[in-house]
Amino acid sequence: MPPKPSNAAPPPPSSAPPRPSPPPPAVSNSSAASTGQSSSSKGGSTGGATSTGSSSSGSDASTSNGDGAAAEPKAASSSQTGNAVPAGGDPGEPPYVHSHFTGHPELQERQPLREAEWLQRSLGGVGGGGTRWSFLLDGVAAWAWDALRRPLERGLRKTLLSGAAADAHDKTERMVRDCVERHFDGQEFLEGVREAVAVFYEAVGKGDEEALRAMATTKVVEAVKRDRQLLLDEKRLGLSSATVTVQDALLGHANLWGAESVAAFDQEWAASVGPQTTKSWLVLAVYLDVKLSCTYDMPTIPKIKTDEGQTLVPEAFATLHRRGAWLFARGPLPRGVTGTLDSRWKLLAWW
Repeated sequence: MPPKPSNAAPPPPSSAPPRPSPPPPAVSNSSAASTGQSSSSKGGSTGGATSTGSSSSGSDASTSNGDGAAAEPKAASSSQTGNAVPAGGDPGEPPYVHSHFTGHPELQERQPLREAEWLQRSLGGVGGGGTRWSFLLDGVAAWAWDALRRPLERGLRKTLLSGAAADAHDKTERMVRDCVERHFDGQEFLEGVREAVAVFYEAVGKGDEEALRAMATTKVVEAVKRDRQLLLDEKRLGLSSATVTVQDALLGHANLWGAESVAAFDQEWAASVGPQTTKSWLVLAVYLDVKLSCTYDMPTIPKIKTDEGQTLVPEAFATLHRRGAWLFARGPLPRGVTGTLDSRWKLLAWW
């Protein structure tokens, strides 16, 4: 379930870039993300499940109206944002400018680059068939390789990378408080992520599509359905349950995404902008290390009837390990920095 933001934010930035000349982009409709957990709840993304994407849209310049809320965002030239064309956008249109980053030139410059990188990696993570987070079976070679490298990777993270992870956590927490949500709490968010991942895989094991749609984007749900069917077609195994132990969850970078990038994963969600919202989504990367215990039906093997009249259903079992990034998002965001967001986190994508 999504994170419960808390704590105070650092003082707002003092400077904003010059207002570009082109007219503001049109905004329509209303907002709200959904994952099975509210924004004030803990980290994860899916009200029961996830919630750790990217794109190529630019940033968003705006002015303040005097009470801390940002005015209608304006379009900016590609030279100001460092981004040529929003993902899926018209080459003749200037890129969208995220008003939450206008007082932070560094974040504003980095935003479209990170969005484009995350978008590309996320599309690869949920696309195709047999992706690691949704195709829940490993071959012998994959299992053996994982058993060899896993202890080395865990040792490396605990020794050499622990300081870098803590630094990334602190920077992301400060950025979210400063630019988006003053009471965001990174630790609560991660606690929520852990809960959300468990609920997500419970729904995956049951094939509960309705529960999954409440937690994740359309693209993620389609990946889960596709890989369940692939498992049945290629391996003659029907996934019947999946329980998860989250062994590690680290808060990575934060970024803003535009509607064009969100639409690549969920068009209905991307169209939910309205007069009181921006066209910006807050996206957080969470790096997960999980252990999955899976049970499979074996439909090609006949059921066995005992002398006592009981029916034995053939089953198979496997323990899997998965590591990688999940992207959690909420939006569309209101204008300006707010104390506590009321939109829910949603699992946007993974890789």
